[in-house]
Amino acid sequence: MASQAGMFGSSAPSIDTTVSTTVFSVVDCIKNGPMGILHFPSTFAGATITFQVAQTSDGTFQTLQSGGSDVSVTVTVDKSAVLDPSIFYAVKYCKIVSASAEANGTTINIDHRAT
Repeated sequence: MASQAGMFGSSAPSIDTTVSTTVFSVVDCIKNGPMGILHFPSTFAGATITFQVAQTSDGTFQTLQSGGSDVSVTVTVDKSAVLDPSIFYAVKYCKIVSASAEANGTTINIDHRAT
């Protein structure tokens, strides 16, 4: 995907599930930059998502909180959600967690902010 006025990076990675699960594969925010926008498919099952973060890709992932509450995003299928850059700027590795089990092969496309 082409850069939009320098705000978003040139790559548009995606994450998916390889089995029916609530937890998606690891997003490398060091390589790709901070997550900016998530694009949800029409088949997405969850009504909300939360995030798990770690300092290494194979580290212990912990629930991301801000102000003492889990960071969450309300999801509407076939829509996109913008993420607060002040929360995600320092995230190194992240997993997106759906409130409902997603079918094998469910994909979320991600626009990353340019660093």
